[in-house]
Amino acid sequence: MLKQYGASLGAVLLTIWVVGFAMVGCDGLNTPQKTEAINISQLKFKSLDGTDFKLGRHNQKPIILNVWATWCAPCIKELPSLMALGNEGDYALVTVAIDGDAAVVKNFLKKYNFSNLPVVLDRGGERIIEAVGLKGVPTTFIIDTNQEIVATEQGEREWNHPDMKAKIEKYLADAKKARAAQKQ
Repeated sequence: MLKQYGASLGAVLLTIWVVGFAMVGCDGLNTPQKTEAINISQLKFKSLDGTDFKLGRHNQKPIILNVWATWCAPCIKELPSLMALGNEGDYALVTVAIDGDAAVVKNFLKKYNFSNLPVVLDRGGERIIEAVGLKGVPTTFIIDTNQEIVATEQGEREWNHPDMKAKIEKYLADAKKARAAQKQ
């Protein structure tokens, strides 16, 4: 009898965690967060074909690192604007799908015609949660050319809107000023 209740309790707790995690993205939370500089150059993921992908290889441009899931409606809604921002060429766009299976992500990309979206996989979000304390999806990290996270945006955004691009540039400029002030 104890085993039966233990398994049921485990299933209930897992369901609460998954729903709670999903609700962060679904509640429309639009509050940007200042982030203490965290260097992400050593953060590794798997590409959808199973090869290793090291985030540090993108060091020539600022990085827009978006964490999403195929089951997250706000994530799906913002992906086209992220692709448009990435196609402009001012930033290196990397998206991290936290789904458990590469086949699910590949099918999703095909279904929604997101074949040009740069995607790496972090099964269950384990690496990204450990590295930066991810609280929900969608979450986007603005990373400067020193490989440091300078800002975090939680919730859906219109990434290629001029106001959002200006905000990204301000985050990057503020981080550069702060770094220069620390050197003095």
